[in-house]
Amino acid sequence: SKYYSSSGNEQLGRVYREKGYENMVVFEEELENYFDNFTDLAQSFPLFHGKRHEDEDLDEDKAVGYFKGTFRVYPLPADGSDPPPRMLKNVPCNQLVKVL
Repeated sequence: SKYYSSSGNEQLGRVYREKGYENMVVFEEELENYFDNFTDLAQSFPLFHGKRHEDEDLDEDKAVGYFKGTFRVYPLPADGSDPPPRMLKNVPCNQLVKVL
């Protein structure tokens, strides 16, 4: 696969390299460490294993991973009118664009 080829795994990335596909850059740490603490629209949320009891504190040292993304929940108007504007309304669409 592209990931294994790009990360230097000779065995699992062999077929991908033989086909002549380009590799991608695989970063070993958070991107903020490489790009001067940039900020983006996503937030990091710690992920914990199992159930948490009400009296337990959330200790990030016990996190098994992190989800980086954004959740947005927008209510729809009950009267059927147009929905309110979205937070990401200025992001260009992700449709394919034919270029010359």
